[in-house]
Amino acid sequence: MGLDSRKIHPALHILYEFKPFEQLTKQELETILETMIKDRNDMTIAVDALDECQEADTDKVLNWLAAFSNQLQIVVTSRLKPEMVVQNLLQIQLGGAKSRIDEDIATYIELKIHDQPRFKGDIIGEIKDTLNKGAQGIFRWVDCQMMQLQKCKRKRDVKEALKTLPATLTETYDQALGRLTEEEKKDVQHLLLWLLYGFEPLTRRKANEIWKVDLLKQKFDPDEMELNVEKDIPSAFVTVGQDDIIQLAHASVKEYLISYRQFNKINDSLSFNEYLAHDIMTQTTIIYLMQNNNTSVNRESFVEYAVEYWLEHASKVEEFKVKGQSQNLIFAMLNDNVHFSRWEEMYCNQSYLWGSYKAGPLYYGALNGLCGAVNYLIQGAHNTEEYVNAQGGKYKYALQAASYMGHEQIVKLLLENNADVNAQGGKYGNALQAASYNGHGSIVKLLLKHNADVNVGGDRYQNALYYASANGNEPIVRLLLKHNVDADSHEGHGKALWAASYKGHEFIVKLLLENNADVNAKGGKYGNALYTASCHGHKSIVKLLLENNADVNAQGGEYGNALQAASYKGDESIVKLLLENNVDVNAQGGEYGNALYAASYHTHQSVVKLLLENNADVNAQGGYYRNALQAASLHGHESIVKLLLENNADVNAQGGEYGNALHAASYKGHKSIVKLLLENNADVNAQGGYYGNALQAASYDGHESIVKLLLEHNVDVNTQGGKYESALQAALYKGHESIVRLLVQNNADVDAQGRRYGNALYTASYDGYNSIVKLLLHNNVNVNAQGGEYGNALQAASLHGHESIVKLLLEHNADVNAQEGYYGNALQAASLHGLKPIVKLLLENNADINAQGGEYGNALQAASYNGHESIVKLFLTNHVDVNAQGGEYRNALQAASYEGHEFIVKLLLENNADVNAQGGIYGNALQAASYEGHESIVKLLLKHNADVNAQGGEYGNALQAASLNGHDPIVKLLLENNVDVNAQGGHYGNAFQAALDRWHTSTVKLLLENHADVNAKGRYYENALQAASLHGQEPIVKMLLENNANVNAQGYYGNALYAASYAGYESIVKLLLLHHVDVNAQGGEFGNALQAASYKGDGSIVKLLLEHNADVNAQGGTYGNALYAASYYTHQSIVKLLLENNADVNAQGGHYGNALQAASLHGHELIVKLLLKNNADINAQGGKHGNALYAASYNGNKSMVKLLLLHHADVNAQGGEYGNALQAASYNGNGSIVKLLLENNVDVNAQGGRYGNALQAASSMGHKFIVKLLLKSGALI
Repeated sequence: MGLDSRKIHPALHILYEFKPFEQLTKQELETILETMIKDRNDMTIAVDALDECQEADTDKVLNWLAAFSNQLQIVVTSRLKPEMVVQNLLQIQLGGAKSRIDEDIATYIELKIHDQPRFKGDIIGEIKDTLNKGAQGIFRWVDCQMMQLQKCKRKRDVKEALKTLPATLTETYDQALGRLTEEEKKDVQHLLLWLLYGFEPLTRRKANEIWKVDLLKQKFDPDEMELNVEKDIPSAFVTVGQDDIIQLAHASVKEYLISYRQFNKINDSLSFNEYLAHDIMTQTTIIYLMQNNNTSVNRESFVEYAVEYWLEHASKVEEFKVKGQSQNLIFAMLNDNVHFSRWEEMYCNQSYLWGSYKAGPLYYGALNGLCGAVNYLIQGAHNTEEYVNAQGGKYKYALQAASYMGHEQIVKLLLENNADVNAQGGKYGNALQAASYNGHGSIVKLLLKHNADVNVGGDRYQNALYYASANGNEPIVRLLLKHNVDADSHEGHGKALWAASYKGHEFIVKLLLENNADVNAKGGKYGNALYTASCHGHKSIVKLLLENNADVNAQGGEYGNALQAASYKGDESIVKLLLENNVDVNAQGGEYGNALYAASYHTHQSVVKLLLENNADVNAQGGYYRNALQAASLHGHESIVKLLLENNADVNAQGGEYGNALHAASYKGHKSIVKLLLENNADVNAQGGYYGNALQAASYDGHESIVKLLLEHNVDVNTQGGKYESALQAALYKGHESIVRLLVQNNADVDAQGRRYGNALYTASYDGYNSIVKLLLHNNVNVNAQGGEYGNALQAASLHGHESIVKLLLEHNADVNAQEGYYGNALQAASLHGLKPIVKLLLENNADINAQGGEYGNALQAASYNGHESIVKLFLTNHVDVNAQGGEYRNALQAASYEGHEFIVKLLLENNADVNAQGGIYGNALQAASYEGHESIVKLLLKHNADVNAQGGEYGNALQAASLNGHDPIVKLLLENNVDVNAQGGHYGNAFQAALDRWHTSTVKLLLENHADVNAKGRYYENALQAASLHGQEPIVKMLLENNANVNAQGYYGNALYAASYAGYESIVKLLLLHHVDVNAQGGEFGNALQAASYKGDGSIVKLLLEHNADVNAQGGTYGNALYAASYYTHQSIVKLLLENNADVNAQGGHYGNALQAASLHGHELIVKLLLKNNADINAQGGKHGNALYAASYNGNKSMVKLLLLHHADVNAQGGEYGNALQAASYNGNGSIVKLLLENNVDVNAQGGRYGNALQAASSMGHKFIVKLLLKSGALI
């Protein structure tokens, strides 16, 4: 939300766009601060708690700030005075002369004693004297002694205590610990370690849970006695604050504890260091997670903390090389499938990570740097290669996770155990990209040593070179270039050169250009490198790019071209540089249309001048406001408006949001600019723009002086057009009375009609402007003029309760029965809103009580709908037609029944309302009341002979309406009154299907007990069993089966088994199989239950179906067969299971022809290996992409292409839209794959496909690098 603020510096916006939600490097923080300081010379920077930094860091911070000390004010807070002197460093020294501090302490002691009525007589004087003498200016010392004295039971105890008071704070804390037994010390130590090093504040509730974990016995005991913080922990050390948060009592406590071993005896058993803390915390969290059966997670509980942080504590244990019990527990947690899965489930739910984020123990071990655990897990794996390449989690593979986090030893370990170095997917695309992104040079080296492909790109994150360039990591850039990375690669959405130019890394830009990076490569958000550098003010890079033949007029990016980008930013030096290099000053395109407009819009006067001096077209069209003059006029840039007019800007140029410059300036209230434009012959009556003309714009925003000015220049006061139709309507809409008077005095047409706002009288009546209504009536306005949403002025005033205006209008002969508008007439409008005085007034003036029309049909229905009892009574005494038809609810009785206004229903029935009247949204009153669950009204209607089986309305009948919403008492009531339980019709077909739609188990039971047809067809799910199976409603499934539901009935989801398999409800699948469901029944989108379960990746259901003789090769459905579905969606374990059960590895079907092509297209390398191992035909033809090699080439998956070629894929195989693999790769700009195919003797001139050959495909898409490559390899032009 903060970044939405206009006050946020643009540099912060840009950095956020490039690196959202990522931790910034020290370099990035320095760069952003430097930019902000240079832009804003009046900045003040506050550096808080400098004394809490290491001395070396303190010096670095102050030295860095000192470089800018002439441009900003620096405020530093510190308990220790900084030694260095910095210009403009504001030093506020707290604490003056010693005597003043002593006075403050004396006052403080007085107050403390006053709060303790137990201290009486001479002892008060002794306490004061002793504490004043011993304080030495330290309030905290006084506080601690007072706490101790308050514990004394007798006067003599106080006197004794005063004799032995500790001399310093350190001695005070020593005494507090010294009073504890060894056992108590251990308990206190544990709690203090949590307070010192825990990752979250410690609440009393969390502390209690920690207290119940016995580390010696490695046990969590829920029945352990509660911790009493105030009693069990010395008050000198802790306090309990707001929201029951336990905290260290004072900053000095933390200092004391951290330095404790330094100043105490070596044989003292206590220690408060960080490695011990994380050892204890790791053990505590793991024991708690493994032994606590409470799986509900909330922010207050310790389970939430343990779920979130146990791995972070474990990571610290690894970092500090702590051995022993904590390591054993880490191994146990990661190796215990039940406990780990339970933790992962909670973690994913807690972090809002679902589905593919579940990853397994190896992944989390690698991510958190748990080298010992990773080694242990790998050693225990049945199939090492498969295990280390398992997929899941944010980074998809353990290797990518470890590479991103910089855990070199784990990367090494994974690679030694056959981790796929080029595996694709995850947040950063592959391991090399992840390591390059985070600047882990040694890991990049290691990955390259293991044949990482330097040119492969991820779906979202470009390639390794891109991120190394973006982050200014020169050693990694050099390393990648040394390994033949393609500096000109078109793969991904961007290029390394753009990234380096964007971030201002000049040396890297130079390096890339020296390695043949295409200086004019297009694409990405910032168009090209020159545009990017110009937009971000990197002048030296702009110069460098131009020296390397960058196209100064290249188009692209948000601002169209480099000149417009620099003009938008107001960077005069870059604008000059571009102009010196023959940039087209009038180039069109981008958000602002042209450079002059951009500079004018953003008040960069010197740039505007520079552009005009270089022949910028002052009247060039483009941008939201169409031309520079309108943009400058709108934003009040008077000096730029003058400059543009002096350079012959067309003062009456039309177009843009506000039509012309005069309109724009009038709308914003820039009087001096309006004057200037009028002096330069602006057409005062020019039409166009949002408000139609300048007068309407000024009237709308209440700029009276501008309205006067325009009237003095003979503006047409009655010009029609724009949002409010006329100036008078615009002024009325916003209630600008003085402008209304001014316009009326200048002959504004008071009866002028508008489309939306009717007329002036309507608008004033609607908004309750009494004086304006009077003014208009005085000027002979037509009181009965029709128009506007509410038809006329009387209805508008009646609707909003403006009684005085209603009176005024009636006194001026307003037609009380005029029909028009949303509510039909004034009486209905007032009745709906319960405005009884106005209803009375209208009736006294002969309003037709039975007038029909409007949203609610008549006034009685409107009043009944909103429960206005007194108005209903008033109407009934005035002989209203109680059964009048009309409106959404058709009659008053249905409206009142729907809304639950029982007294009104009673009243209407007593006055002969037809209880069975048909029509309206709910068909009749009984259905309306049943739908909304108004039991007493249902009873009342039945008592008055309502037809229980009446048909009609959205839900067909009352029973269906009540069943849908699970109103069991009403369902019972209707059944007791002989309702037809199987009546058909309505939205859900019957009551039974309606009850099932919202899973009202008790209603379903009730209907079945009353002989509802269990196999009745519904509108959506064809049958009840399928619906319940799809939504996992096991109790209902059981109930239906017990009532003889047809287990094989077909419908949209094939049958119940298919539905349950698709939705992953294993227990329901078991239940259906137990009832002899046809396991091979065909139907539904995925053809059969096995394909549906395979598509969803539900291994346990697939296994269950196969055990019950599901046909593993059954054809049909979207994916043709189960093997294809599992292969397409990366469900490796299911692919394996199906193959073990004799799935035909070469079965044809589905969009991509066969399982191998589907897996190849989506880069599922392990599945491709598995299929090939099981004799998949590598050259099988068919499907969208013809064959597997074509599919992998088309999608740019180099490692997959390599794998297929290694298994003798036919490099020249024909098929697919682009004819062959080479043409497909050329078309998509996959340079590294084109290279690979050429190295494998592909026919460079092979004919066929959409573009005829590869050269044509690359040329048509503008892939210069590939064109060069193909020509070099003998492609014929």
